[in-house]
Amino acid sequence: MARPDEWTWTPRGVPGLRRRFVRDSRHLDERLKQLAATHPDVVAEAMGDKALPLAGFGWSAERLGNASLFWVSGEMAALALDAALDVPEWSPDQLITPTGLACFATPLPGPAPRTFDLPGGRTWQGNPPVWAIAWLPAPGGGTVIQLLGR
Repeated sequence: MARPDEWTWTPRGVPGLRRRFVRDSRHLDERLKQLAATHPDVVAEAMGDKALPLAGFGWSAERLGNASLFWVSGEMAALALDAALDVPEWSPDQLITPTGLACFATPLPGPAPRTFDLPGGRTWQGNPPVWAIAWLPAPGGGTVIQLLGR
């Protein structure tokens, strides 16, 4: 059985949370590999970048496993959201670390809902709250920012 500080949503639990995100990312990578083999356009659209599936899966889990860790209190998250509209344009080389995981004590509002057309005439729409943000160097340059839920 895992110690509580290895999996709880607390500042001391962030290393355990990272391990869970890495594990879940590996599972997602395997599922995306299977889906990309049969439905590459759907996977590319869902990921928001048609080039990412071509880079291969598995890169995000490995990079996330070495990410610098941050805990953001509810007060700091509210302050950052309030100031977000005034932040000047930035570039990835200005990040405090090239790969990081920031977990929030209280969730941020999710992005605008997106609708995805799935095989078989089904659709999915959602905008879950954001409990963590990961940023990673992207294959081929740039930075990928992942919004993570619980």
